[in-house]
Amino acid sequence: MNNIKYLHKYNNITLDVAGIKQFQFSSCVIKTDETVKGFKSLVCRRLVECGWMDEVTMLCKEKLKDRLSKGQTVQSITEDDLFNDVAPDARRMLPDTIKRELKVKVQNKLLQTAGYFDETDSES
Repeated sequence: MNNIKYLHKYNNITLDVAGIKQFQFSSCVIKTDETVKGFKSLVCRRLVECGWMDEVTMLCKEKLKDRLSKGQTVQSITEDDLFNDVAPDARRMLPDTIKRELKVKVQNKLLQTAGYFDETDSES
């Protein structure tokens, strides 16, 4: 059987040739604006609710103060510099419950799109 390995940013996905078309179809369908906006809205709401946004804001302020205390000027600090300083810590601080909830929502949407169940069967 011909297997093709898809290298994704976060996962390695191996599909047989017959599964590729279904995978590509599902991937395309989930990228609709309405679906993506719904997922983004959910994640943003959850991150605000759990206080993650406030923690990251404080972390940004701390990293900025650190750079200023080392002699850098505000004008010399780029958004990319600050992002590179904050991103690893911010990712580690993401609550597992939010990651799991989003994973379940995306899986349900893909299964619904593939025809395994309809909207009345899921909470997506």
